[in-house]
Amino acid sequence: MGKTTTTVNLAAALAAEGHRTLVLDLDPQAHATLHLGLLPGRSGPSLYEVLTQNLPLAKVRREGSRPNLFVAGSSIDPGRRRA
Repeated sequence: MGKTTTTVNLAAALAAEGHRTLVLDLDPQAHATLHLGLLPGRSGPSLYEVLTQNLPLAKVRREGSRPNLFVAGSSIDPGRRRA
């Protein structure tokens, strides 16, 4: 429990200390993506396209809610969710 909360807060703390930090959100619910200020499906391509269409990770990486914090977001798509 608390995996997303821990990840987001640890990433924010590392970024605040000046470390360039990238969060990869592979959760189909996209909670880390949301917590870091992006709107799943509305902020550009997601890790889904990286995994299924060989899109370069650099095309998915977005600046998060603070300096030095980057997100490669997930996408909320009911057709791609696990049961």
